[in-house]
Amino acid sequence: MLYRGEVAFREVMGLLCNLGPLQPFELRSELSVEVPESSKDWANKELINQKFNQKKKELGDKYENFIFHYDIGTYVPHIATVLQVVDDNIGFNGSRRQNILSETFKYVGVGYGKDKNKHCFYYVFAN
Repeated sequence: MLYRGEVAFREVMGLLCNLGPLQPFELRSELSVEVPESSKDWANKELINQKFNQKKKELGDKYENFIFHYDIGTYVPHIATVLQVVDDNIGFNGSRRQNILSETFKYVGVGYGKDKNKHCFYYVFAN
C-alpha cells in the first residue's frame, strides 16, 4: 500500500506515539515548505536552505526553534518518513531521530513532492 504526504506522516507518528516518550505533534500547514518539482533539486542544499529561510522569514516570530529535515527521495513514500526516524544516514549522527522524538517540538509542517517514481518529504519542526 502506498501512502502520501500527511497520511504517511500521521500513520508513522501514530505508531510512534504509542511507543513513547513522544508528545503529540500538531500538524501546521503554515509550517510546510514546498518541495522542488524535480528530484534533481531535492538534494540541492542551497535551494533547500533558501526555501527554509524564506519560510522562517514569512512566519516571523510566531514560532521558535525551527528545525528542518528532508530526504533525497525514496521509491516507497512511507519509507521516507521512517528513514527520518531511523536516521540511518551517518551524516546526521542521530540528530533527526532526536529531534523527532524530542519533547521540545510541538508543531510540524510536512512538504511532499513526487518526480517519476521517487517521493520526497520535507519536515519543519518548531515550538
